[in-house]
Amino acid sequence: MKTIKLLDHSIERIFGQLTSQIKGELTQQGGGYNLKIHDFEIQGIITGSEFSDSISFIRCQLSVKERFAVVLQPIKTSTSLYFIYCNKGKITHEIRDRELYRPIYENQSVVISPSLSSVRLHFLEDYTQELLIIKMDPTRYLKNKSTMSDFNDNLSRIYKKLNERNGNAHYGSLNLYVCDHFKELNDLKHEGVLREVFLEGQVKLILAKLLKQCDNELFQNNKPYGLSSSDLKKVKQISNFIDLNYSLPHTVKDLTQKFKISPSKLQKGFKILYNRTVSNYIKNLRVEIAEEMIKTKECTISEIVYEIGFTSRSYFSKIFKDKYNCSPKDYQDLLKSNRQCV
Repeated sequence: MKTIKLLDHSIERIFGQLTSQIKGELTQQGGGYNLKIHDFEIQGIITGSEFSDSISFIRCQLSVKERFAVVLQPIKTSTSLYFIYCNKGKITHEIRDRELYRPIYENQSVVISPSLSSVRLHFLEDYTQELLIIKMDPTRYLKNKSTMSDFNDNLSRIYKKLNERNGNAHYGSLNLYVCDHFKELNDLKHEGVLREVFLEGQVKLILAKLLKQCDNELFQNNKPYGLSSSDLKKVKQISNFIDLNYSLPHTVKDLTQKFKISPSKLQKGFKILYNRTVSNYIKNLRVEIAEEMIKTKECTISEIVYEIGFTSRSYFSKIFKDKYNCSPKDYQDLLKSNRQCV
């Protein structure tokens, strides 16, 4: 089995070590690095950046033909935490050189305080992997933060708790909230400084969500879902189906029969993921699409009402006004007036 050994210094030095062990083409974009791999066992891209406040990240998008391991060896003075999120595929974490392996499944995270022990991750063969590793040094980070916040409090408690375990790890439950931010990372189109700002923002949002989840599970014994991972994935499939077919007359009964899920699990899943009931999710989606159509298409309000799946114009006008504080006709007239002024 191929093993890639990395002494965990700066991002620049990590990518230098990667290029000496994997065949690929390394490029630099702004303050970040991009390694396009064309090795026999591994195909894909590894990207990474380092931010100014003791936070860095590495993102792997890999197609693996033969199993391999990555060993991150912290330097002796390291006080880092590693937040690892598996967006696609499956990896295993080798625990403290004891040949014990803990799987990290799709949409699951792990927080590792390695102390002087290494972080060993095994990438399994015949998997397409998408993985995000966020490293931060809580000691340095908190030293530079004079104001208190929930984020800082949670970080301090988690760091202390994991250090008491002498290099242990916390394996989180399924976390689908991070998926959308991971998609934002993949879809990032900006260039230059703007790209760096958006990239840093998305990475820190992911870090905040993983930190909150870890704090809830470690100190409040609060598993955030109460549904199985397969149930939540099914709810995500249903919301995607609604997004693509927003004009259809969806009912809870039809959706539960089509996707083989109980009504209570469906409603609970929507409440967990979107803080809405199924019907409210559909109404909100249709209104947002209608608002975009008013801005971009030359349609009458009646035509829009029909196209998005409502049967009553007066009902549509009511929920549109509830959301945007004006009727759809007034909204349309205002946009036309603004265009004429320009």
